Amino acid sequence: MPDNEREQILCRTLQLVGFDRVDMDNFNNRLIYQKVIYLMQNFGLSLGYGYSWYVKGPYSPDLAKTLFNITPTVFAESGGFVYKDNEKIIEKIATFKNILEGEFHNYLFLEILASIVFIQKSISIDGDNRDEKLKLELLKLKPKLGENSEFESAFSKASKLISYFTS
Repeated sequence: MPDNEREQILCRTLQLVGFDRVDMDNFNNRLIYQKVIYLMQNFGLSLGYGYSWYVKGPYSPDLAKTLFNITPTVFAESGGFVYKDNEKIIEKIATFKNILEGEFHNYLFLEILASIVFIQKSISIDGDNRDEKLKLELLKLKPKLGENSEFESAFSKASKLISYFTS
């Protein structure tokens, strides 16, 4: 796929989620884009980005490169982009938006959700106390998260949504 087409698909996807531009100057924005696309792909919307574990959870160097290449003009012109299976994809993105209930700018929540999805897919924690085991594994990998006063509520909400992204 040509880079420009890849940029257009990514821009259109971000527009449908509700982003009005790509701002790579802010670290939290970069984290948000990484986690939203990771979660979308695990929701069944393949955009072709591979992820591995990094300091802030799942990370795709290819996605970062594409995001840094997006200009305001490319973003604006992508509004007319039509996917191959346009209606189905737009409907799937709408469902994705509803599941995340406006949490698209909550970088802590997105970091936690994407990280526990990655952990669950990597080591498959099941059975009794799954959420507690996931939390322990997450805090083993990212102990600083536990110091955030909003960690418990963000983790609680994220753990209720994990099944949308791991089935």
